Amino acid sequence: MIDTTVNKPELTRSTYEELFSEKLLSLAVALRTRFYQGVPSKGSEPFVGHSAFLLVSTREDIRPFTIKDVCDKIIHAESITRPLNDGTAQPVTQVRGTHQGCPWILHISTGLFCEGILNWIESIDSGDKVKSVV
Repeated sequence: MIDTTVNKPELTRSTYEELFSEKLLSLAVALRTRFYQGVPSKGSEPFVGHSAFLLVSTREDIRPFTIKDVCDKIIHAESITRPLNDGTAQPVTQVRGTHQGCPWILHISTGLFCEGILNWIESIDSGDKVKSVV
């Protein structure tokens, strides 16, 4: 586990963000590959809806999203930043990008997102109907 309260030099921060981004991107690519292989993403909203919110500059509403939607944002992100020293137990990661010239920011708790993914996979493996565990 990475200690997010440690105040280290800029090189440590850069290395941390690079490794964190690499692992997050690997997870997103692996999941999206599963979706393209036929695993349905529809119905995954309840598992991850509490883990993130998306801000798009052209609208003010917050809409439900699937695991695939989050993976798409991570894959197409222009930057991913996560606080290294804010002292919170669940730091929020900012994933930023643009879509057709419109900027967006995904604020995500990666811990809650990963927990939601595990619960979603468990529901698929057990054959249960998709239901929220929150």
